[in-house]
Order: sequence, then structure tokens, then C-alpha cells
Amino acid sequence: MRPMLSSIRVGVIVLSGCLLLGTSAQAHEPSQERGQPLELSLTPPSASANPAVSQQATRELPSFSLAAMEQEEATMTSTRVESRSAATSEGWDIWGPVRMRSADPEPTGELEIKNIFDYSTSSDSTDDDFEYELEIEWGIAPNHELIFEIPVEIGDGGINGNVDITLGWHWRLWEEQAILPAFALRNYVRIPSGYHSSGVDYELRGLMTKSIIPDQLRLHLNPFLKSVNGHNEEDHRYFQWGFIVGADYRLAENLALNMDYIHETSDTEGERNQHTMEVGLDWHFAPNQGLGFVTRAGIDGDSIGENFGFGISYVYSFDNFPAFGK
Repeated sequence: MRPMLSSIRVGVIVLSGCLLLGTSAQAHEPSQERGQPLELSLTPPSASANPAVSQQATRELPSFSLAAMEQEEATMTSTRVESRSAATSEGWDIWGPVRMRSADPEPTGELEIKNIFDYSTSSDSTDDDFEYELEIEWGIAPNHELIFEIPVEIGDGGINGNVDITLGWHWRLWEEQAILPAFALRNYVRIPSGYHSSGVDYELRGLMTKSIIPDQLRLHLNPFLKSVNGHNEEDHRYFQWGFIVGADYRLAENLALNMDYIHETSDTEGERNQHTMEVGLDWHFAPNQGLGFVTRAGIDGDSIGENFGFGISYVYSFDNFPAFGK
């Protein structure tokens, strides 16, 4: 009897141990209710749950960054352009009846025809002067311009040298730079083609232009030397010189104000130098047409030379005229 009870006791202990082991294994086994086994992934849960959203987010982030870089680059480019504009000016021609000129020539391929009417008076008991001048300027090549002038003194046809032809060449050596003004040379040759004319005159003029306010305000200096070899005037001065200093200011896109001071030797030997002020307007009232106005006043206060005058010019220009290097 005791051996049987011992065997039953051992069996109960073994069965209890098996039940405990089974219960422990079942407790540690993951169930379907708790979800799938955990997987290691670098993708955010939201991206794993919706692949379309993940791809869209991946595309949008680089696009946003690239747009910011493009905007920054555009800002830097604009700053560089503004810096260059502040240092230099595009330049434009002065075409009115003032004597001051800029270093900038006619645009290449542009032909400009000027009809200039001028009146002047003096206090030396001589007649007032009326003059018409035809002037043609042609932008024959980049930085080069050819000039043709023929003045006609109205009412005084018997004056020696009336209707003489003058030929000119404008050559811009360099454009305006950061601190360097634009510089050009103008050469004029008078041909004795008019009434009782004689000799050939030559004039060399330097043209310097510097912008103060880009594309709006400029300063100009025009020194000149002239060799007079004809005998169209009595007691004429063979060597003449002078300079013109002034400014032009754009009041509007098609309207410019011109102001200058002229200091020059007299045309006749034994007379003092001349001093004159000019104020004028250049007005483009149509794309290819313009009017120019000028008023001159001598500031010496005596009877030598001109003491008052004014002029008006009508200008018509042709674009796309034949030229070299267009």
C-alpha cells in the first residue's frame, strides 16, 4: 500500500510541474491580440503606414530647399547688377543745340538728321545773326560716329566762308567705368566749299563724361584746340583754345536739362577771352523725333562778342541704318 501511495504522490508532482511549465510558456508567447512581432525599421510609422504620403514628403523637402537656394541666388544676382549700375551708366547722346557734348556716340546703325535754327546778337553795332545749320550724325560702328555739318548764315550771303562744309569723326576710346569717366575724341575739318572761302581749319575736342546719379545726372568736360588757317575773317586768331564744362539731368525719360559754361579765346587777335553760359532742353516727343532748345548769355558785360542768343533744333532719327559691327 505504501509503495502505491508513493507512486501516486510522485505522479501528481510530475503532472503539477508539467502544468506549471505549460502555463509559463503560454504566458510568455506573444498573442495575435498584441500585434505582430516588432520589426526594426528607420522609416517613420506614418510613412510605413502610407507609402504615397512618404514619397510626397520625400519629394517636397528637397524642392523647398532648392527654391530657397534659387531665391537667395536671384537676390545675390540682383544685388550684383545693382552694384554695377551704381558704378556705371548706360549713357546717352546730347543732340540739342548746346555746344556741350557727351563722350557717348550715336548708337550703332542710327542716323540722326538735325535742323538747327540759331539767333544771336551783340552790342558792337553789327547786325544780328540768323543761321540755319544742317547736321547729320551716323553711328557707323561701335564707338564710332561720322558727322556732317553745313551752316548757312541767312541774310548775309556775301560773308566769306558761308556754307562751308565741316566733316567730323567721333571716337570713344573707352566707356565709363567704376571711377573712370567715359572718354572720346572728336575731330573736325572745315573744307573751304563756301563763298570766297580759303584754307582748311582743324579742331580737336576731348569729351569726358562721368555719371553722378546713374542714368540721370552726368558731368561733362570738353576741352578743345583749334587751328584756323583760312582768311575768312580779318585779324583772325590762328590758334584758338577753350573748354566747356557742364551737366545734363534727366527730368523724365524723354526730357533732359542741359547746362554748361564756355571759356574760349576770341576769334580775333587782340581781344580778350569769351565767357558764356548755356541752358537748354532736349525733348523726345516721339520715338524717332525730338526738339532741342537753348538760351545763351555772355557774362562779360561789354560789347565784345555775343551777349545773347537762342536756338531751336528739330531732330529726326532713322534706326537700322547700315553700319559695321552690328
